[in-house]
Amino acid sequence: MRSQFVPAARADHFHSIDLRERERTMQHAGAAAKVYMIDHPGKYALSTTASLPSWHHWWRVTAARVRLAARTDDALVKWWQTRLDAAMAAGYRNGA
Repeated sequence: MRSQFVPAARADHFHSIDLRERERTMQHAGAAAKVYMIDHPGKYALSTTASLPSWHHWWRVTAARVRLAARTDDALVKWWQTRLDAAMAAGYRNGA
C-alpha cells in the first residue's frame, strides 16, 4: 500500500484533508498490515519500510523538512511521503 501526495490533483471532499489526519490513517494501516502479514507471511513491499528503525524515519523526515525551504512541489511531495512512510512504520511497529 502506498499513499502519495499529488499537488495538482483535484478531488471533491466534504472535509479538509490534512497531513495529521493522513498520518493517523497510515498508522492504522500499518497496524492492520502487521496483522495481515502475521496471518499471511511473505515478502511485501512494506516489509522494507516497516523494518527500518524509527531513527531512520526521523532522519528522513528531518531531511525532507530541510528540503521544504526550496518551496517546490517535489519537496512538498517528499515531505508528505516521508511523514506517511514514518507513520505507517510506527503503526506497524506498535500496532499488533
